[in-house]
Amino acid sequence: MSSLIIANISRHHQGTYTCMASSPIATTNVSEFLSVKATPQWLLKPVDQDSVSGESLTLDCQTSGQPPPVIRWKFLKNEPYRNEPIPILSSQQIHVLENGSLFLRALEPKHSGIYICDASNEVSKHPIESRAYVTVSSLPKVSIQNTLGNAAASIPNLISKGSNSMYRGFTLDRLILHKGSQTQLMCSVIGLEQPMVAEWLRPNGETSDEWNEKSKTKNYLDSSRIVLREESKMNEKRAYLYISHVGRMDSGIYCCMGINTNGFQVSFIELLVQEPPDMPVNFRAQEINSQMCDEREKKMLKMPIVCSGHTHTR
Repeated sequence: MSSLIIANISRHHQGTYTCMASSPIATTNVSEFLSVKATPQWLLKPVDQDSVSGESLTLDCQTSGQPPPVIRWKFLKNEPYRNEPIPILSSQQIHVLENGSLFLRALEPKHSGIYICDASNEVSKHPIESRAYVTVSSLPKVSIQNTLGNAAASIPNLISKGSNSMYRGFTLDRLILHKGSQTQLMCSVIGLEQPMVAEWLRPNGETSDEWNEKSKTKNYLDSSRIVLREESKMNEKRAYLYISHVGRMDSGIYCCMGINTNGFQVSFIELLVQEPPDMPVNFRAQEINSQMCDEREKKMLKMPIVCSGHTHTR
């Protein structure tokens, strides 16, 4: 008779054990599976994370135990008047994965707070628990408005994603103006994070300060036609761009950029200036197909022209 004694048994001892007996005549064996019930143990704990609006993150929560532990998530808003954690159920933005981890997508500032993961099974008297602090900072919200409202047309235009432009994939408004008219564009930047900046850029990436400098040195823009001014409110910064007597040189893409300590957001608008076509230069007739013309027609054309065919008589 033989006995196997295991002292201080733990979950690592779980498995199949085989007892084998042999003699000169025969060999035999018998196997049994030893199931060791064990309280939950941590494999991966959630850790504190910082993120910004619109991003995604995963909070780990993986355990071992026998029977397999049940994992539950709770959320505690970091507010003085809210002391009781709220159970988390899977939704479009928050999803509990099969391994117990928590996945959060399209984060918003409201997701900031304390995330609590606990695990328990029938062996444990009390669940094990771990907490992680998540801070979601907000990026500024940026928009463009034509405050004069004198556009000939304002239509959405999607820049091709296959384009080599740095603006590919963005949707922008196209503002169509007549030559000689005026426009005022407002770049509005809204956010809670301070400090915050609102500014205008041209397609080549120049900031408004460099833009003003170019208007003086390279006649890039006529400073007498361009006015840039700023306005501040409680949670909003506004940058105004006023252009008088718009012309062909003003056509192009304009960028409104909002910046805070967490990053930046941009919005675009395309300005198209309509004007009559230029008078043709060095224009001359290469071939005359008409079979008749008179002196009045020759004077109207104001160019040397040879008439062939029958003479028109009145």
